[in-house]
Amino acid sequence: MRKCSETAKPGYLLLQVYMQKTVHTEHMELTPDSTIYDLLKAKPESAEVLFKFGMGCVGCAIARGETIKEAAMAHGIPLDELVSALGIAQ
Repeated sequence: MRKCSETAKPGYLLLQVYMQKTVHTEHMELTPDSTIYDLLKAKPESAEVLFKFGMGCVGCAIARGETIKEAAMAHGIPLDELVSALGIAQ
């Protein structure tokens, strides 16, 4: 396993540990109704975007069932800004 100092992006080591189950996401379309878990499986680099918005979703137990839309509402973040930053379909 790589050391934290060797990881390319902040939060990736935590993400790797958290997301150990293999899911095939090549044909998955991400939308605001996708779960945070599905987002992070399909686009691990999204962890950095979530952190920039002040969202600690990577280590949150709710992330497996909470949608991107629900998380934005819970954190008071405009959904259109979040999905634009994540690069997913509105």
